Amino acid sequence: MLQHFPLPQYEGYFSHFEKHLEIKWNNDEANDSYILQFIDQDTIMTIQAKKEQLITFGHQLEKEWHQSPVVE
Repeated sequence: MLQHFPLPQYEGYFSHFEKHLEIKWNNDEANDSYILQFIDQDTIMTIQAKKEQLITFGHQLEKEWHQSPVVE
């Protein structure tokens, strides 16, 4: 999802149907960036980054995901 950020259809909220992961975001226009909250059960991680940085991170994360070993 991050490699195409922000996707208008999610309207600032994304939830993975199989996992406990939620992502909420707001546009911080004053700083030309986004504030994201990654929520996993009782853990909330907040980051602030520019759109281009989030897209780059999304591509890197997807690449790592596909190259990681499968654990069963």
